[in-house]
Amino acid sequence: MNTQRETYVRTSKTLTMGAGSSVSKNTDETMRKKQIQKLLAQFHALDLNHDGQVSKAELYKCAQESFGDDFDSAKAETVLEGFGTMDADGNSKIKVNEFLAAQGVKKVGVCG
Repeated sequence: MNTQRETYVRTSKTLTMGAGSSVSKNTDETMRKKQIQKLLAQFHALDLNHDGQVSKAELYKCAQESFGDDFDSAKAETVLEGFGTMDADGNSKIKVNEFLAAQGVKKVGVCG
C-alpha cells in the first residue's frame, strides 16, 4: 500500500475585504484545503468502480443520472468534450491529478 500523500494547492486570487485588507493566510489555506477535499469527494463519486480513475463511461453515466430527463445529445457532447480536456495524457482515463489540475489545483509536493 502506498503511504505517500500528495499535497495540492488550489490556485486562486487573494481575497480582499474593505480598504485593501486581505484575508489571513491561515484562513485562505483552510479554504483551499476544504475546496480540495470537496473536489476529491467529487472525483471519488465519479469513480464508480473505485479503480482510482474515471472512464468516459463512468462520467457519462454520472451525467445521465445527474441530468435525468434533461440529458440530451448537446449535454452528452459537452460531457465528452470536458472529458477530453481533463484527460491530459490521452489514455481515456482521468486520474485524480488530471481531475484536480483541470479544476485549477497544482501539486506542490509529496508528504511521507
